[in-house]
Amino acid sequence: MKLVLNLLFSLFAACAFAGEGHSHDDGHDHEKPSGRDHMATLGDLRLLHAWASETEDSDVLVYVEIENNSGRAVTLLGAQADFAARTELVGFQSQGGESGYTRLPKLPISAGAKMILKPKGVALRMVGVDRHLHEGDDFEFTLVFEQGEVAMTGQVEAENAAQHSHAGHNH
Repeated sequence: MKLVLNLLFSLFAACAFAGEGHSHDDGHDHEKPSGRDHMATLGDLRLLHAWASETEDSDVLVYVEIENNSGRAVTLLGAQADFAARTELVGFQSQGGESGYTRLPKLPISAGAKMILKPKGVALRMVGVDRHLHEGDDFEFTLVFEQGEVAMTGQVEAENAAQHSHAGHNH
């Protein structure tokens, strides 16, 4: 547990803070993805450019940028996807020469903060994926927050996309 807490603390320290907080909409509605622009919202949360690398593996890592433009913290619990047996929130760690992803119970995101789920950081792991993800394809999934759920459209990128940073990706 101490390792998970240390990992979470490290991840929070890596958060980039975005702008001033705004009033929070307490609605817990399921919001719809906005189509090919790969953006979705839930109240004052803005979710941008969900993506995964092309793969034939049965486990897929999904990344997304989350902007919490509200005046209070939100908590990401995980995700759901019809094309996967289960999903889990994971964080990358390296210890004693070994590296890999460890399951996280949840991810708090501070008010006014931006959290980027990215390679060798925090990600959503889709386990037991039932199809090959081809570059250029879209996929649907739902992000689950304590505050509600939001449908999201992601895009499959080149097989080696995870080796490149998406921090500067244009939206």
